[in-house]
Amino acid sequence: MPYTKGRERYRSHTDILHEIRQLIEKGYKEITLLGQNVNTYFDPTLKSGIGKRLQYRKWNALTDFPRLLRLVNDLQGDFWIRFITSNPWDMSDETIRAVAECEKICEYIHLPAQAGHDYTLKRMNRHHTVAHYQTLISKIRNKIKEPLSITTDIIVGFPGETREHFEGTATLLRDVGYDMAYIARYSPRPNTIAKEYFKDDVSREEKRERERILTEILKASAIERNRAYISKTLRVLVEKQKREGVFLGKTRTFKSVIFHAHENCVGEFVELKITAADTWGLEGILHFE
Repeated sequence: MPYTKGRERYRSHTDILHEIRQLIEKGYKEITLLGQNVNTYFDPTLKSGIGKRLQYRKWNALTDFPRLLRLVNDLQGDFWIRFITSNPWDMSDETIRAVAECEKICEYIHLPAQAGHDYTLKRMNRHHTVAHYQTLISKIRNKIKEPLSITTDIIVGFPGETREHFEGTATLLRDVGYDMAYIARYSPRPNTIAKEYFKDDVSREEKRERERILTEILKASAIERNRAYISKTLRVLVEKQKREGVFLGKTRTFKSVIFHAHENCVGEFVELKITAADTWGLEGILHFE
């Protein structure tokens, strides 16, 4: 990603907070902090471009992402906070703690694993190991209350990925029990190190088969996770009207919920009792019904 989009650029925390205040005043109910890797955020205005980021973080509490999360959480208003994307190598205990302690931050963590074998991760130029990733998952599940969603990105068929390496990824999916995984088959892309230095040596057929296997594992964990919501009453942000009297909303954990309502409630929070679940979503009824 850095080779195609360039180096990360950061906005000041005052600029970010100002924009969020404006959005809240306009009635926005969900704020998403978006970045190539949000965990490396630091405020570029608090110290003029001297020194490295690690030193910078020690000198000022406002330089890091967990502190930014808490500042946004402290703003007045009824809204949710999400963030994406997190690099496992930079996911700190302080960030996990902020999600656990701040009432406006949704219990939803997107943590791209990319692969489940250290050999493949190294070839991808990922800095985390499988053991490090598994430790992070344990910390997240221990610190953040349920219901909680953990999602990920996976690439199958990366150059040099053997069947043994792939089995490591399959094992990781089974062990974590993801709510969702965005699984992609590797394909060479211009201006990337992988295309320049590695041969695309996994066949299309094998990539499709590996994708199929992981999708089946994902379906099993997704339906199990979703069924745990049945009979629970949840706050849902209504996103759109699908057809007359039928609406689609999202829970704090980013679960899609279909429900019926007599009046247009798009853009509003509603309380829903979950009545059914399938692999990719939920159904509910308005709580007062």
